[in-house]
This record gives sequence, structure tokens and C-alpha cells, in this order.
Amino acid sequence: MEALDETDAQTLAGIAGRVDSTGIERAEGNPLFIIELARARHIGIADEVPITLKEIIGARLDELPHQDRELLQRVAVVGEQFTARDAILLSGRKSADVLSALQRLSELLYLRPLPGGQRFHHALVHDVAYARLTTAERMRLHAQYARHGVPPDDAQALAYHLWDAVGPQDAEWVWEGSEELSDLRLRALDAQLASARRYADRFAYEHALEVSRRAFRFATKTADVGRVEQTIGSILAAKGEANEAWEHYLRSRESYLDAGIEPPPDLYPSLLEFRVYMPPAPAGGGGIGRI
Repeated sequence: MEALDETDAQTLAGIAGRVDSTGIERAEGNPLFIIELARARHIGIADEVPITLKEIIGARLDELPHQDRELLQRVAVVGEQFTARDAILLSGRKSADVLSALQRLSELLYLRPLPGGQRFHHALVHDVAYARLTTAERMRLHAQYARHGVPPDDAQALAYHLWDAVGPQDAEWVWEGSEELSDLRLRALDAQLASARRYADRFAYEHALEVSRRAFRFATKTADVGRVEQTIGSILAAKGEANEAWEHYLRSRESYLDAGIEPPPDLYPSLLEFRVYMPPAPAGGGGIGRI
């Protein structure tokens, strides 16, 4: 929405609750800012209200009971929209307690009920709640949700949560000494490649390439590198970039052979198909003669 003029801002402030002229001026016509200021004052936050919208939302979160605030933070891992089942899973609390908490948070306008679930009242409320989690908490919650919350056939969601669980550099110390790390990385590798193929099937080639390249983060074995290179090659081929696809197919083949593994049969038809359309490689350039 565009910024409200002074008259409309005053009207909205009156509907939302008490906001003085200084607060309205500070909001600069931003409707969400005006509403959050009113809510902050309504629950008795001190008159020295922080000057940014995120700080106001943060101040409102601080006024919540610890368990309700923790529930909001944990369920933010799922995204802006989630189900009661998600909240129960990530909170580790009894169903009745979680359902009561969700009802309270909806009445306080932190959440909005939806058919079959809940949604954060605004993206910024979600972002502030999520940012309150420590790095270790975020990674472990993403891993937990990937294991038990994501439907097995939702490749994109699985890839997203596993990336946030073990993809960042901080994963080395967060998971240090954990036996889960190797399994999570293997699952993350499979998930990135499956997600990339789904994007490619919908002709979203740039997203497919971005996700498939992420898989290199988890390719700890030479054969795994071969799988990633083959997937990238197939995406580039579908995109019509024959030269680049050819290079990745060759890298894939070399990786498999370096690992002492015969390249998968479906790699060779791809190589031969490109050979029909591409000129022979220069002498000594490692072209078709190496196949």
C-alpha cells in the first residue's frame, strides 16, 4: 500500500487504538507501522517506543509469555504459513497446550487462522520471530522438520529445509560430533538434485541450476560430484545450451571413472545425442574420442 495521508493515518490510528501525534509522524503513513504502534501501546509497552517497525514487533513479542513466544519462533521455521501439526511437532508440547496457544496468538493478532492452518499476521512478524532463534536452534529445527514434517513427495520443501539445516558454513560447529551430520548431508544432496529436476520439469531452469549447484556443498565423494555434474548437464541441455551441457556431461563421466564406478547407462545417450549436433573437438582437446 502507498503511504496514508495525515487524515487517513489519524483515522486508522483511531480504529487500531491509541497512537499519539508523534507516533503517527514516526510511522510516516505506513499502515502496518501505525497498527503495530497501536498494538504496542495497547498492551502497555513503555512510552519510549522503539523507532523501527521491526523493533516494535520485537517489543510486542517480548511481552508474550515465554512459551507463547517460543512457539512463534519455532513455528517460523516452517514459513509464513503452517499447520497445528507443525506447531505441535516443533514445540514438543502437548496438543491441547499448543492449540490453546495458537488461539491466544490469533486473538492477539500475531497469527491469522486459515482453512487447515495458521498464517503469521504479516511477513515482518514472521521474520522477526525467526530471527530470534539462535543459529543452532534454526539448523536443528530445520533438520527436525525435514525429517518429520515435510511430505516425502515435496522435493522443493525438503531441499529448502535440509539446506538450512546443514548447508551454511556454521553447520560444521553446530553439528560437530553428531552422527546425524553425514546422513543429513546425504539426504540434502538427494533433495537438492530432486528439487532441481522438478524445477527443470516446469521450465524454471535458472532455479534448477541454482539448486543443483548447491548440491556440490554435499558432494563429499567423487561419485557424488558425478551425479551433480550430470544433473547440471541435463538442465543445460533442456535449456538449449549444448556446449555447456556437453562440458558437464564429460565432467560427470570423468568423476564416475575417477571413483572407479562405471558411468550410469543414461549418461551415454546424452553424450551421444550432443555429439550429433556438435563439431568434433580439436585434436588433443578431449572430445568424443575419450568416450
